[in-house]
Amino acid sequence: MDQPMATSGTSRVGNSYKPEPLKLVLVDGADTLVYIDSSPLAGSWSALPRTTESIPHRISSETLWATGSTYFAGLLHPRNQARTIKRRGLEGKLDSDIKYVLDLTPPSLDEDAIIFLTELSCPLGIRLWSRYQNRFGLPTRCVGGQDELEQSSEPARSPASKLALPVEYSASRHRMAIYWLLRSLHSWTPPLDTPCKFWTYFALAKLFDVIMVPRVRESILNWINQGNNTLLIEVSPESTYRVACAMHDADLLCDSFSVLTGEEALLLLANSDKATKGKPSQYSLHGRLREELDDEELQRIEYASKNSMDLIISTFIYLAGTEMVWIHNLPSVRNILNYTPKSENERIIASNLIAILKTFVRNHVVNVLRKGGLTWFPQAGLVKATQGSGQHVNPTRGQGYPVDQEYPSEKTLHAYGELRPFERLASRTFWRSLITSRALVYNPPPAVIDDSENLTSIADIAPHLPAFQTQHDAVLTPTPWSQIVQAAENFNALTRTITTTTTNPDQSPSETFSLWEFVAQARSTVEIYSTQLAESRKSTHDYRLTDPLTSLADHQHKYLPLWAGGNDDGTGGVYADQDIPVLETGGFSTPGPAIHTGSGSSARSLDSSVSMVDAREAESTVGGASHRPTDGFDNSEVLSVSERSVGGGGGSIAGIGSGGIGSGGSIAGIGIGGSGGGGDPGNDSWVIDDNDDTADSDSDDTVVWSLPDETA
Repeated sequence: MDQPMATSGTSRVGNSYKPEPLKLVLVDGADTLVYIDSSPLAGSWSALPRTTESIPHRISSETLWATGSTYFAGLLHPRNQARTIKRRGLEGKLDSDIKYVLDLTPPSLDEDAIIFLTELSCPLGIRLWSRYQNRFGLPTRCVGGQDELEQSSEPARSPASKLALPVEYSASRHRMAIYWLLRSLHSWTPPLDTPCKFWTYFALAKLFDVIMVPRVRESILNWINQGNNTLLIEVSPESTYRVACAMHDADLLCDSFSVLTGEEALLLLANSDKATKGKPSQYSLHGRLREELDDEELQRIEYASKNSMDLIISTFIYLAGTEMVWIHNLPSVRNILNYTPKSENERIIASNLIAILKTFVRNHVVNVLRKGGLTWFPQAGLVKATQGSGQHVNPTRGQGYPVDQEYPSEKTLHAYGELRPFERLASRTFWRSLITSRALVYNPPPAVIDDSENLTSIADIAPHLPAFQTQHDAVLTPTPWSQIVQAAENFNALTRTITTTTTNPDQSPSETFSLWEFVAQARSTVEIYSTQLAESRKSTHDYRLTDPLTSLADHQHKYLPLWAGGNDDGTGGVYADQDIPVLETGGFSTPGPAIHTGSGSSARSLDSSVSMVDAREAESTVGGASHRPTDGFDNSEVLSVSERSVGGGGGSIAGIGSGGIGSGGSIAGIGIGGSGGGGDPGNDSWVIDDNDDTADSDSDDTVVWSLPDETA
C-alpha cells in the first residue's frame, strides 16, 4: 500500500504552503524516545537519523501513563517495545536512562494505515469552512492559516471555484498533529489556525485516546466556541456531532443533534405523501449538503425526527383542529360557557358564537400557514444571494448548489416559499410568523396565498396524514367581520336582558363577552405554543442559519446517550419500547408520544414512513381540557390558559390593553379602539380589518390578524 500522502491523487503542496518544521521536544528527566519520521524508512534500519525529522523527541513516560490512554499503554507494553526497538535497530544502543521507544510515524501499510487515513480525512464541511471567513467574520486564529491544497486540472466554474480546497488527508498535517499532541500533554496550546489542522488534531487525539486530557479537550472546544466559529454547528452539524460524541460534550451534542433532527423531520414530512420511499436525500430542503454519519447515529436522528414530527403536528391540530379545547379555557369564553340558556334558541346563540370564534382563530392560523414569502433569519446579513447571472434559484427541489457555492445561499432564502403548506409546519418561519404576523425582515413583496388547492377544512391541508383525516369538521369558511360582531352582539343582548330583569339578589348577572379581550387572550395562547416550537429551549447555541425547528423536547432528547442526559444506555431499549407506526396503519394505535405507557411493541423498521398521531391523540397530547401541560414541554413553561396566558376580566394581557367592551356595553360597530372600556388594544394586538382586504391575501371582509407595520 502506498504511503497515505499519496492518497490525495494529483494533490500537491499548493499556495506556497510549507510544512512547519518540528522542533525537538526535550523534557527534563525524559525516559522515552519518540520518532515521528517524515516517511517510512526502507531497507536496513539504522540507528542514525537520515533527516533532522528522524531525530527522536525525548519525553517522560510518566506523562503518557497519566493520560490513561489504552493506545499508549499498548505501545508501552514489553512485547511491542521489543518489536519497536528491534525495528529501529536500537538493540543494545540505548542510553541507560531510556526505558521506552515509541514510533509514531504515520503508518503506510496494513490496517493501521487505513484506520488513520479514514479518521484523519477531513469532512467536506471542514474543508470548506475557511471560505466563510469574510462572510461570517470568522476569527483569523481559527481559519486564517495556510494548508496543503488540492491541485485540479478542471477549469473553474465560478470565481469561488478558483479557491482550491485543502486536501482530505495530509501526511504533514498528520505529523504536525502528533507533535502538537505530545506538547499538549505538557500543558502547551496548539495553534489550530485552519479547520483541517483542527480536525486532524481532534481525530488523532481520539485515536490516541487522549481526547479527555484537559489541555487537549480545552483546545478543541475553544476552537469551536471561538466567536462565530460556532456557526459550524449549523453549516456542518455532522462534524460537530462527531466531535461531541468523541468528547462526551452534552451541550455540543444537543446543539448539533437539534439541527440534524429538525432537517430530518422536515424531509420526513415532505416525503410523507410519496408511495415509495427513495434513497435518503443528499441535501436538506434548504440546500445544505448532508454529510455522513454512523448508522447508529442515523438511527438516533431518525427516531427523534419522527417523534418531533408528531409533536409539531399535534400542536398545530391542538391550536386549529376541530376541538380547539384551549379556547374554552379563555376567561372571555368562560363568560359564554357559564351562561345558562333559557331556551333552545339561546343555546344556539351561545354555541354559534363559540363556533364562529374558533373559525376566526383557525382562519388566521391557516392563512399564515398558506402565505409564502422568504425564509426568516434573525440576521439577514448572514444569508448570501447566489452570485452570477442567469442561474435558477432552485432548479430541482431537494438539491443544493455545487460545493463552490456556499450554504446558506439564495436557495435557502426562498426555501420557505417553495414548501407546501403542510411542510411549513416544520419550519421556524411559520411559527415565527404566527407570533409576529408582520412582514419578514427581508421586506419581500406582499405575500400571496396559493389558491390552487381549495381548502375547505383542516383535513385538506394534508389529507394523506392520519392526524388530519378526521379534521373535516375544522372548517375554513370565510368569516366576515360583521358576522363575528353580530354573533357577539346577539349573545350580549341575552346577558343584558338578564341584567335588567334580575330580581333575585342571589342571582349574579352574566358578564358580557368582550371581543377585544378574546382576541388578546387567543393571541397570547397561540404565541406561547408557537414560541415553544420556534425557540430552542434545550440548546446553548443561538441558531442564526437554521430554519427547520430545533426545539428539542424531552421526547426527542431521550434518544441521546446517558452521558448527554438522554435515556440510551447502549442496549437499544430506548428504541425497543417505542411503537413508531407507519402511515398506512393510521398512525399511533396506542397512546402517542406524549402519553407513552412503556408497553409498546418493538421498534419498527427505520425504512418505514414517518409516523403521525391520529386526530384525537393530537389534540389531547398538547394540552386538552385537563389543563395538564404537554409532555415534552417544560412544566414551568406550559400552564393552562387560565393560569398564565391570559388575565381575568379587563386586565392587561402581556402588555396588551384590554380596551374591550365594558360590562353591558354594546359590541355593535366596534372599532379599533373598542368601546365601553375605552382602552386601546395597543400596537401589539392583532389588527381587525373591517374594510375590504385589497391589501391582504385572504378572503374579502375576513379578519386579518397581523401586527401593524412599524415603519408606516
